[in-house]
Amino acid sequence: MSFVDTLTLWSKNQAMPRVGAVVFVALASAACRPDPAAREVCGYRCGPNAACPDNFACYADGRCHREGSPEDGCIVDSGPDSAPSIIEAHPSDNEQDWPTDKAIEIVFDEPVFGVDDVAITLRPTSQFDPVPATVTYSSQFRTAFVVPVKPLFEDGLYVITVAPTITDASGQTFGGRSWNFSTTSDTMPPSLTSMSPAPGATNVGVETPVVIGFSEHVFDITPASFTVQDLQGNSAGTITYLAPALAKREGPWQSNTTYRVTVTSAITDLRLNPLVGAPYVWAFTTGPDTVPPRILFQFPRVDALGMSVQTMVRVRFSEPVIGVSSESVFLERDGAVVPSTVMYDSASNMLSLVPVGDLAPATAYVVTILPTLTDLAGNPVVPGVMSWTFTTQ
Repeated sequence: MSFVDTLTLWSKNQAMPRVGAVVFVALASAACRPDPAAREVCGYRCGPNAACPDNFACYADGRCHREGSPEDGCIVDSGPDSAPSIIEAHPSDNEQDWPTDKAIEIVFDEPVFGVDDVAITLRPTSQFDPVPATVTYSSQFRTAFVVPVKPLFEDGLYVITVAPTITDASGQTFGGRSWNFSTTSDTMPPSLTSMSPAPGATNVGVETPVVIGFSEHVFDITPASFTVQDLQGNSAGTITYLAPALAKREGPWQSNTTYRVTVTSAITDLRLNPLVGAPYVWAFTTGPDTVPPRILFQFPRVDALGMSVQTMVRVRFSEPVIGVSSESVFLERDGAVVPSTVMYDSASNMLSLVPVGDLAPATAYVVTILPTLTDLAGNPVVPGVMSWTFTTQ
């Protein structure tokens, strides 16, 4: 069995190697002489400053010989060097069903220099950005190893590119090469890996989101496949999908209320494998509401200048509020209240204050919100009087 055949048998039966594993095998094989016909025994011109690959030395004839070998033992033709080339690659061109967690191996016909993650890249054919990977090189094996940081996507089509920047010891440049391969088909269904709040959790904050995690990228997360309902069946919360494998449903929830979470098998992966073990159903109970409403949006902004004389004040809250009136929210000019209409949209939690007539030009106005405006649990929007100023143009 030749050196390359031995390396091939080893590589095809190994999972993704760690860098330490590569070093171990290299050291273990250091004492083995390669096939006598292999070009690496000697015969390569030394590089600048007598440079040679690892385990080779520049002899008096100006050629790179394996360290310790006799100078008259060279069996390789001493003529001009040819450019390095790839003699084996795993996966090969257009190979299918390549494991998603296996290292890529590229074998050259002679020792080479310049192997790194710039010279050798891996990317999906549909993208320009390379896959993050660790690229190492064993001069003993004349082999480059490309180890993706994370497993590749199943059913993926990838392209390997070896740039024409790799050289041999004499400076001959590799000509460059690219080839495609595809990964294994996805037959493994996604699973639910995390759920928060945990089943049976109590005293959960009214603004604590429900977050679920999956074992892989999933699809079809909808209000029907991921529900949060009180015991009367009323749905609550809005869904946010945090790709690739997290989703959350945000309240706020009612205080001192039990909610039931349901996650169904309508959720699938890219290959339409349904969520294994579904449906998942669990419950949690909120505690008292001690969180005051937050202002998510206000117009005009604080100390705004050049506002229109027809400006309408708008404030959006993080949750439903009560106590909205012209007595809890008002507009003033020089200490006098400006006649206005105050309205509140419960669907959007948006408060609007509309002056009865045009505002005076080049005048400062003050918006005031009193703590009599609260959420449903009685928490005031602010622990005191809130006010800000804007000026018309």
